[in-house]
Amino acid sequence: MASFDISKTFERNPEGYQALTWVLYICSGAIALATLGEISGTLLLVGCIVVILLARTRKDDAASTIYGSHLANISSVMTIALVVAVLLLAFTIVTLGIGILITWPLYVLFLLWLGYRLVKGMMRLNDGQGY
Repeated sequence: MASFDISKTFERNPEGYQALTWVLYICSGAIALATLGEISGTLLLVGCIVVILLARTRKDDAASTIYGSHLANISSVMTIALVVAVLLLAFTIVTLGIGILITWPLYVLFLLWLGYRLVKGMMRLNDGQGY
């Protein structure tokens, strides 16, 4: 298993990109798991936006390394997560809460897809492959 030094997270070199990529994968997974509990949607909203901004600002710098594809993957997956969460919430509100019977199973399926994408990315990163 590859190890990383978290203190190098914001350095602009391969070790820094690796550390940032691991931190963003872990934060993305934590945000996804936190939405299953009683935590408000604010965590999802703010967390997704922070992860998306960090991934997108470093994606171009890391383009010549394998970490550029991972940062692009994190950015796109978390953008999709944010859009899906907002759409499901809006549907639930519009249907005056009755829509939760439809949105909850869809959200669980979506979280399984999200988990798959994040775990697949972490496994490829651990093997030293691009996404």
